[in-house]
This record gives sequence, C-alpha cells and structure tokens, in this order.
Amino acid sequence: MSCDALHSMLSFGHCIKRGENNIGRYGNGFKSGSMRIGRDVLVLTKDGVSMSAGFLSRTFLDSIFASEVLIPLLTWDVATKSIDGTLGSEITKNSLNIMTQFSPFRSEKELLGQFDLIKSPTGTRIIIFNLRISKNEPECTELELDFDTDPSDIMLRRDATSNVNQEIAFSLKHYCQILYLVPTMRIILRGKRIRTHIASRNLHMTKTCTYKPKEQAQTKVTFGFNLSNKKAYGMLFYCKNRLIEYYIPVGFQTEGSSRGKGVIGVVQADFLQPTHNKQHMMNTPEYVFFKKAMASKLNLYWDSCLSHGGIGNFWADTTNTIDECWIQCDKCLQWRRLAETSDKPSEDGLWFCELNTDPRQRTCGVSFSIDTLVHTKRLVTKPREKKKSTKLNPTAEEEVAVEDATSILKKGIIQSKSKSSQFSICSSDEEEEVESSQKSTTSPGSEEDKGKSHKTKKNKNKVEDKDKDKDKKGCRSGF
Repeated sequence: MSCDALHSMLSFGHCIKRGENNIGRYGNGFKSGSMRIGRDVLVLTKDGVSMSAGFLSRTFLDSIFASEVLIPLLTWDVATKSIDGTLGSEITKNSLNIMTQFSPFRSEKELLGQFDLIKSPTGTRIIIFNLRISKNEPECTELELDFDTDPSDIMLRRDATSNVNQEIAFSLKHYCQILYLVPTMRIILRGKRIRTHIASRNLHMTKTCTYKPKEQAQTKVTFGFNLSNKKAYGMLFYCKNRLIEYYIPVGFQTEGSSRGKGVIGVVQADFLQPTHNKQHMMNTPEYVFFKKAMASKLNLYWDSCLSHGGIGNFWADTTNTIDECWIQCDKCLQWRRLAETSDKPSEDGLWFCELNTDPRQRTCGVSFSIDTLVHTKRLVTKPREKKKSTKLNPTAEEEVAVEDATSILKKGIIQSKSKSSQFSICSSDEEEEVESSQKSTTSPGSEEDKGKSHKTKKNKNKVEDKDKDKDKKGCRSGF
C-alpha cells in the first residue's frame, strides 16, 4: 500500500469497503479486529516505490490522556531508505520517537529491518502486541490466546465448565481448514502450511439432494458421516464460498438422543443474508424455512442409511473410510482426487500433482473441477401417496354425460337452448351463492322480465334434478 492507502485504512470513521466487489465487505474491520486482540498494532507496507509504517497504539494514547486518536505515520524511499519529509521535519521526528518508544523496535534501523522480512517488492506485515489478558484482574498474566498447547496453532483458552466439543470453536487451525467451501489459497499459520479440506468431500456414506428456494436457483446439499469426530455434527452453512455457521443441529440432532449424531450437512446458501460480522445468518423467514427443510432432509438421510443397523455397530466398524480423498497441490493450488486414501500425505507433508497416480491429473497445467468425478448417491425423497378415489365405477351412459360436460367445460360456458340465458360452470356450493345473490339483487320489473326469469328458474331446476339423479347413482360430473 502507499502512504495514502495506509492512512485511509487506519483512519477512524472512514470506510471504503462498501462496494459489492471489494474484499472485506463483511466481517470485522482491521481497527476493531486488531484492537480486540491486543492494545497496539504496527503496520508495515511497501508498494515497490515507497515503504510506509503506521502505528495504532492505545498504550501511547493512554499515556498522554488523549481526547482524540493520534496515529503516527512514516514513509521511506525504497531505493535510498531515507525518510520522506513531506509531512514536515517536526511531525516526522515525533512520529519516529513515538514508534521507537512504544513499539518493540527501539531504533529506525530495527524498523527498516522489518521491511526486509517482506520478501516480495510489494506486501504488508502486521504486528500486534500487548495482547489481551484472559481475565480482567491485576494479578492475572495469562493471555486470552493460547500459544503453548500446540506449537502449530493459536487457540482460545477453554473454560473448565465449557460443554463445547467442537475443536473448531477453540482452534484457529481447525477453523481455517474448513473456512472455505473450496479453498483456492495457501494458508500459513505460525510458519506451517495448513492442510485445508473440502468439507463436502471429506465424508463417509455421502448422499446429495437439492433445495429450491423461492425465486432462486436450486442449490446442492451434501450429507455424510464425520468419521474424524462423531461429536462434531450438524449443518455447515456457506455463503459465497465462505463458512458462516458451523455444526448447527437440525432434525433428529436436536432431540438429545443418538439419532443424527455424527452426520454433517454441507450447503452453499447464497440466497441467505449473513450478518455483518459473518458469524451468523440473519434470522429471516427464508432462513427459518430453510432450517426446517434441512431438518426433514437430514432425518430422511439418517433413516435411509441406518434403518437396518444399529448406530453402535456403525461406529465400531474400523473399516469405514471417507468416500473420496481430495488434496490440494502445494505448487499450483489446484485440487486433485486421489485413487486411494493411503496416498494422502501427512498434515505437514508436501504434495504435488506429479505424485498423483491418475495420469489425467498428473501435471499442474491440467485444469480439473471437483465436480468432474462425483460418486455420491442421490438422496431420494419419498413420493407422496395419492389419495384413493371414492367415486364408483360409472355406467356407460354416465361416462358419455361426463365427456359431454368436459367438452362444455373447455368452452367455459354452457349455452342453453334459450338464447336469453347462460350458465357458468361452478360447484354446487357456488351455485347456491349465485342463486342467493341473484335473489337479493333482483328488482321487480315488467311482465316480460318476469317471464324470462321464470324460464331461467325452470332451466336451473332441470340442471339440479340431473345432478340429484347422478348423486343417487354414485357418480358426479366433478364440476
């Protein structure tokens, strides 16, 4: 970033991520996110021409009892490594003094040494320090983040009374493994590559179905058993390839019994709206209806898989393996399907396309979609049972009468022999309403009008007599 871009990023009350195509449209911003983790943050960035440093420090602001936010900024020329004095010598000198006094780097030389750690001509390095303490007590020195339990992970310290069994709730590494539905980047945590997973391809007894939201394109839903951790179950809701909600129990899983345990559902719900921090879906009517639909589909999957065997026997079977094994090349970052799960390297091991036993995917230059090879079964929904008809078998004369009535129905009206009267097709209840409305709206008229109405009533009585005869025989025309 340039110095102006860095100043824009660190300025309070300013946001440039409102556009639909901008990265970081949702989620916590840099300032609120970094200040949640620690009290001070130093941003070092270069754009090929200049090198800039910005310092957002609550420790510095508290020391001077500041009533407004002051952010020191410095810029150096890449070629000469001399400080740009555009802001004035006094401001530049004060900014350098603040950075060297309140940051871990005590001289300008140490600050410039941090830019050398950015290997490429452009890039950004963010350093957060004075991290948050786990408890707001003066004698407590334990950090909220745990760096000691796993040297390759950053974890939240677990409360002794916590009943949460999912590792994803406490581990940054496990969260990053399924953060994206189809990962297309390389994630490095504490100097080690995180081996990401495709959640919908890392299951056992996989079956798929579709969900069609109102006025939206249908989306695919994948169900399967999570063999790695049967205590982690529920729905994984993605939006625009990014995980929003994880392990949401639905259907049988909310009963407290063993039914539904170990089953994971994966769906990309782009038709739903995530909250601003990307941690939940907005509780809209569409979301409520969607969860109900997922509950019925998960129950159907459970019944179809374990209707003939006990759940205890299933988990006791050590021969169960995931249906498909996919891995990301460490060179081209494309996903490849392995013929055998034994070909998969360890979490820390590297894997490249030339190691694949499938000749079609043995080079990085070959583009390959994860949907090209799909061996999952389709989840078949139960067809609705048709209600048995209560009609009796009509006679030949009645069949002819019904056919005649059907042809008349297509025309939309019944024309009587008398040109002065017409009848619309309606049910018996609707006929009674029409007659009552005609009686209530008829006004006294001439003798000629009375004669016409008398003929009309006679024609109606004839139609009603025919209907009564058909009812007695056990068959109606169905109008």
